[in-house]
Amino acid sequence: PMTSYAVARREFFLGKELRFGEPAGKTFVRLSNDTAARWKRPVHEVWQTETPTRTLHTPLVHYSGTSVGQFGKKLNYYTDINSRHLFEQMVRTSWIEIVLYPMGKFVYNYFLKQGFRDGTQGFLHATFMSMHSFLTRAKLYVLNSRHPELVSGSNQYRT
Repeated sequence: PMTSYAVARREFFLGKELRFGEPAGKTFVRLSNDTAARWKRPVHEVWQTETPTRTLHTPLVHYSGTSVGQFGKKLNYYTDINSRHLFEQMVRTSWIEIVLYPMGKFVYNYFLKQGFRDGTQGFLHATFMSMHSFLTRAKLYVLNSRHPELVSGSNQYRT
């Protein structure tokens, strides 16, 4: 049978490798026969396969953000795409979820997954990931309220 291959990821954020928090221990299927797998989701894609998966030893190095400003722009861009995808999937959200989910995400990433051990970058990454959750849900809420023009002034991501 065909085999797919997963790759561990080393995440660098604001010049430091993150060893804890959300990025810790993540592997992603990145090599597979295209007839045996398919991409799922338009952003933060998942390569979904039913074939056996082996993990390669050499990690993929990922530089997620080189500055706070650059990462903020990237976050806005990706939450535009993610909220529109969820809207097309007819997902709904509520103001309670808009408020509580990001808080839970921060507690999970910073405290439970020990993002605090990555210092300032760990704190900022956990905060940004919480903002990602907030912005995705807030934009989805706006889309569901029939005001797509309020989601973003621009759909362009520039570094």
